[in-house]
Amino acid sequence: IAVLTEELIRFSSPAADALVRNALAEAVVARLDTDFVDPKKAAVADVSPASITHDVKGTASSGNPDADAEAAFGQFVAANLQPTGAVWLMSSTNALALSMRKNALGQKEYPDMTLLGGSFQGLPVIVSQYVGDQLVLVNAPDIYLADDGG
Repeated sequence: IAVLTEELIRFSSPAADALVRNALAEAVVARLDTDFVDPKKAAVADVSPASITHDVKGTASSGNPDADAEAAFGQFVAANLQPTGAVWLMSSTNALALSMRKNALGQKEYPDMTLLGGSFQGLPVIVSQYVGDQLVLVNAPDIYLADDGG
């Protein structure tokens, strides 16, 4: 459902159509991304699946990205998942923070990271601000999205 003002409808132009379309697209992205990784999102029978992080026992951040990545890899391998299909999910805020980290010599610790993603620990990074403060390691080949149109 989209709400339009009388003025927008009365003075309709192609720019107004694009404005409404973009607002609706942003709302869909927000809902899909939030539902996809929200640990509190449980399955609703015949309506929607649980999020990929629902009932997953995560580890608290140590404050050290390398140690946190090692812990995530440990859980990933212990679950018998192939690391070759793994990707990181993180917020653009966390991606930016990683991209700006410097070592004692002033060199970038993660030169392949940017605000828009890149790679972290040799794996691709997908950014979405809706991931929040989580750092999620997923096996991309095991992720499916289906919509029966109903």
